[in-house]
Amino acid sequence: MKRVSSILLFAMFSSPLLAATYTVDTTVDTALTLCTAAANDCSLRGALGLLNTSNVDLVRFNIPMTDPGCVAATGVCTIQLLSNLPDINPGANGLVTIDGYTQPGALPNTQTPDQGGSNAAIKIVVRGGPGISRAISFVRHGTLRGLAIGNVAGGAAVSFSSVGSGGIVEGCFIGTDASGTSAIPNQNGIVADGNPFGGATSSNVRIGGLLPAQRNVISGNAGQGIVASGINHQIFGNLIGTNASGTAAIGNRSGVALGGGTNFSQILGNGSAAGRNVISGNNTDGVTLAGAGAANAHRIIGNFFGTDVTGTLPLGNGTVGVSLNNGPSGGPQLALVGGTVAGEANVIAFNGTQGVATRNSRGQVLGNRIFANGQLGISSRAGDNGSTDARLANDPGDPDGPANLGQNFPELSAFALSGNNANLSYRVDSLTTNSAYPIRVEFYKADGDEGRELIGIDSYLAIEAASVKSISLPIPIGMALGLDDVIVATATDANGNTSEFSFQPITMVIEQPVPSACGGNVRIFCDAFESNPQRSLEITLRATNAMFKPNGVVRLSDDRGASCTLNLAPISTPLTSSGSCVLANSGAPGPITITAVYDTFTGAFGNVVTGDNVTQNANFVIPSN
Repeated sequence: MKRVSSILLFAMFSSPLLAATYTVDTTVDTALTLCTAAANDCSLRGALGLLNTSNVDLVRFNIPMTDPGCVAATGVCTIQLLSNLPDINPGANGLVTIDGYTQPGALPNTQTPDQGGSNAAIKIVVRGGPGISRAISFVRHGTLRGLAIGNVAGGAAVSFSSVGSGGIVEGCFIGTDASGTSAIPNQNGIVADGNPFGGATSSNVRIGGLLPAQRNVISGNAGQGIVASGINHQIFGNLIGTNASGTAAIGNRSGVALGGGTNFSQILGNGSAAGRNVISGNNTDGVTLAGAGAANAHRIIGNFFGTDVTGTLPLGNGTVGVSLNNGPSGGPQLALVGGTVAGEANVIAFNGTQGVATRNSRGQVLGNRIFANGQLGISSRAGDNGSTDARLANDPGDPDGPANLGQNFPELSAFALSGNNANLSYRVDSLTTNSAYPIRVEFYKADGDEGRELIGIDSYLAIEAASVKSISLPIPIGMALGLDDVIVATATDANGNTSEFSFQPITMVIEQPVPSACGGNVRIFCDAFESNPQRSLEITLRATNAMFKPNGVVRLSDDRGASCTLNLAPISTPLTSSGSCVLANSGAPGPITITAVYDTFTGAFGNVVTGDNVTQNANFVIPSN
């Protein structure tokens, strides 16, 4: 009995006796701290100040519609800040929750990611103004839900700093109005940071979550939607750069910045539909990875970059979907974009320049669906920032060392279909001294130069290095794959260095211009309005030392100022595609020079020596009609 009494006595005195609930009942931004049952005696500023005097607290809201800061028609109450709110620092064991969904009429989101965006009804709005550098600032841990925060122009709407372990932001609209349809920009949305070289560092912050009610909308901010540079932050289920329905852009300048020092790692998505982030519509990059350390093992898995909530419609980020900038050396735990388990693939599409840019960094890019980006699906040229002619050609034996060590891509040499199998031959020209074996080789059905659908994988062993290997891959159920399709591949060595998508050599022929006339030939065009008739040109491309019919577009121009673009389509001739377009005003008799440029950013073919576009010139004498 004596021991039991001691335990009870210890428990009593160690419990949070000062725990309290504070109910905000006014939008006034003065420090009203009585927080009794009386009206108009508990402001948000006052309640936050009280949080630092006890260990376990809940801040609720019950602001009447008669308050001058409320609009009865919408039920929305706005707290206009006059200065920075006080930092929230309840002590090492403090557990603090600020819950905007306690305001009458507020409702958390109920839509799953597969159903759409967020239908949350947010009724408490916090607005910054001149000189405001922070709104909700957790020095240690705490939970924030159900607020719309905007116009914090000098810093972050929500921040976690110093030595705090843990913290949650869920069900909030950060950078938009309460409807999630218009931008009310903060400088940055949510910042969980710290000193990457040691000292005070935030850790274990969760932004969003796996439940519909936890989804945030983080959009419209002038800087970054999220900055996560501490340790082990988890970012799940958010809409970052879109409206609340996930169907239109309300872009941050950039979506997410992941960083930190040695051994810092952040997790963006978890490979489930519930954990999927939609990171789209941002003005520059969707996500940027950076950090001072050599082992920033960030994980980016199962997200949508550049699409709407369905993963199919364009809502591209302005530049790159995923940008890896971890430094030139990397480390034993490289960043991972995608993964090897079902559900871990990201959809990376419709972005302005690259899908994934490894630039000066190293990182694994595995299993993703990458398509319809403005330039390359994966770009590995050191320092490339979306410029033209940016493909990285293979080099003999693979000794070069830019981003991802310049890992050579697989060179495909044979393709055939047999029943439900795709039979392929390939080699990876990389010596064992330049790549860590075994090499993971991924084969994709191409969309232009990018890999849209994963067909299968193969393990290329050290004993097979630089030799041709023949394999048979089962075609995934539901995939339509024919002999007119193009296949591309990537190689990822055992140290996690991923190549660009493969491409193949071509030759190109420009056919004699055909005079315009009305006729049945599909290559003839009728022009009754030009004093000089137009000319139809057909371009034929044949793959060389390859096995696929060329895809993509060719741009035509002449020395008379006319230009046009044609789309290539397979024809019956082996390894050959063609297309035609009209060069207006090119029909006058006399010499003419035609230039054709095969755009390597739109097809899986190009100059295999330089990686640049393929150009062909031809001189013709145009006859009179």
